[in-house]
Amino acid sequence: MPKLAKATKRQRDLGAIQGIRKHFVAMKHIDIDNVRYDAESLAAKYEEHLRAMARVEDLAADHAEAMAQERKLEAKLAKIHAGVKSIAESMMGKHGVGMREFGITPDRKPRMSAATKKRANEKRQETRKRLGISGKRRRRKNKGAS
Repeated sequence: MPKLAKATKRQRDLGAIQGIRKHFVAMKHIDIDNVRYDAESLAAKYEEHLRAMARVEDLAADHAEAMAQERKLEAKLAKIHAGVKSIAESMMGKHGVGMREFGITPDRKPRMSAATKKRANEKRQETRKRLGISGKRRRRKNKGAS
C-alpha cells in the first residue's frame, strides 16, 4: 500500500464523506468487506480518521516545540557542565574516582608515555623500511619511475 500525503488523505476523506452523505443516504445498508454500514456510520469512520490526523498534527507540533526547548536548554547547560567538570577536576584530579559522584567518568590515564610512543613509531618505520612496505602515493610514484 503506497504512503499518502496528509493533504491527499484529508482530501480523500472529505470527498468520501461528501459523496456518502449525498448519494448513499437513500441506501438502507452498505456492505463492505463483510461489514454492514449505514451512510452515517460509514461517514463516521472517515471523520474518525480526520480527527486522528488532526491529533497527530497537534502532537507533532508540541513535540517539535519541546525538542526546540530542550536544545536551547542543552546549549546553555553544556557551558555550565563544562564549568562544573573543570571545578571538580581541580578538586579531585582529572583522573579522580570522585568524578563519578558528579556523573562524570574520569578521563583515563594515558597507558603509554610520549617516549614509549616515539620508540614504537621508530620501530614501526624501521619495520616498514626493512619489509619494503610503503603507502599508495609512494607506490604510485615508484611505479611511474620504472
